[in-house]
Amino acid sequence: MQTMTRKEAARLGLKKYNTTKPCIRGHHSARYVNTGACSSCIAVYSREYRERLGHDSTHVKIWLRSKKDEKKVLKFVDALNFDRELKEISEGIM
Repeated sequence: MQTMTRKEAARLGLKKYNTTKPCIRGHHSARYVNTGACSSCIAVYSREYRERLGHDSTHVKIWLRSKKDEKKVLKFVDALNFDRELKEISEGIM
């Protein structure tokens, strides 16, 4: 990634940009355009936060998978209801 200023990155529509200056904690990684936050600092903070709460990645993956399955079930039920309503309407017409 090319080094540039935050304003240049925003003008180009980028989400992250590199700068020659290290962050306050000494990281030389990409920064987010919208906040100016260092991506390494965000990763460290997120990991520490999850550890403090006692969440592990397995728990999060299972939760996300269950939400995805829930959406599939809801779509299937909606399709069944639509088919039933369509059948009732067509029987009423005949």
